[in-house]
Amino acid sequence: MPQLPIIYCEEIEMTDLNGEASKRWRFFCGHCLRYHHHSPEQGHRVAHCDSDSPFKEEGYFLKLKPEPKTMFDTFEASAYLSDTHNVQRARATLAKLRVYGTGPKYCKFGKSVRYRKEDLDAWVKEITSAPMTKTTGERAHAHADQG
Repeated sequence: MPQLPIIYCEEIEMTDLNGEASKRWRFFCGHCLRYHHHSPEQGHRVAHCDSDSPFKEEGYFLKLKPEPKTMFDTFEASAYLSDTHNVQRARATLAKLRVYGTGPKYCKFGKSVRYRKEDLDAWVKEITSAPMTKTTGERAHAHADQG
């Protein structure tokens, strides 16, 4: 049997016709352009698309979408800054910024350092200037030419 594609679902609460609430897993299908709802259990499912879905023959494997990560070690913080904000800071640089007190806020758990996602985002906002159209030198030169 070929390797089944993994589909990550979100967990939602639905109310049936009797008014009873139950948890369901759902995902948006890009083939039939609608949500599919399943019982909240990891495992193999048969596709029930009306279209020519590539899942029609073999089905797919459902997993619950993992919660977004909110705490990062130094290596993960460096990768998050790069991937999310295009801010390149090596692990050693983040360690140095901790010593100087000029880096993002962080927490310590024993000897382990952790960064919260919102603190990394706030720090990037702090160190990022507003969008510019000219550098200061060019502005000064342009201003002198006008005077």
